[in-house]
Amino acid sequence: MIILDANVWIAFFNKDDSQHKKAVTIFECIGEIVHMPEYVLIEILTILKLKVNKKVVSNFLEFLNDCLGVEIFYTQRDVLKKVMYFFGRKYYQKLSFVDQYLLYLSKYAKIITFDKALNRALRDQEKSEFEINDNEVFKENKFIKEANEFSKYLDSTNYE
Repeated sequence: MIILDANVWIAFFNKDDSQHKKAVTIFECIGEIVHMPEYVLIEILTILKLKVNKKVVSNFLEFLNDCLGVEIFYTQRDVLKKVMYFFGRKYYQKLSFVDQYLLYLSKYAKIITFDKALNRALRDQEKSEFEINDNEVFKENKFIKEANEFSKYLDSTNYE
C-alpha cells in the first residue's frame, strides 16, 4: 500500500513547485493504487486553494473523480485516538498532526514525502511506539476521554 504526503500531490499539480519534476517521476513509477487519507486530502485542497489557484484545485478534484488509481479512506475512531494521544506528547514535536498520522500509517503503508522531518521520523521510529491499548490512552489524556464520551452521547442521540 502506498500513501503520498500532501507535498507530493501539491508538487505534482503545481508546475511552479520546485519538486514538480520529482513528483512527476514518482507518479510515473507507481504501479499500484495510491491510498489517500482524508486528512491528506484536506491539506492538499487547503494549500492548493490558498497558495496556488482555483484552477489547480479544479484540476486536482477532476483528477480524483476520474482516476481509478486513487482510493480515499477515512480514519477510524480508534486510530484517531492513538494519533491524538501521541500528538499531545513529546514524540516528534516537529511534525504536524497530519504528519504524525502518516507516521502511524507507516506501520501499514509505504509513505512517500518530500518533508525532511517526516522522512527522518519514518527512518527513526520504532514500530512498537504506537502499540498502546486504548485504556492507557484514555487514562492519560483527559481531552480524548471527554471527546469519546461526547461521541458516545452523539451516537445515542436520536436525530429524527
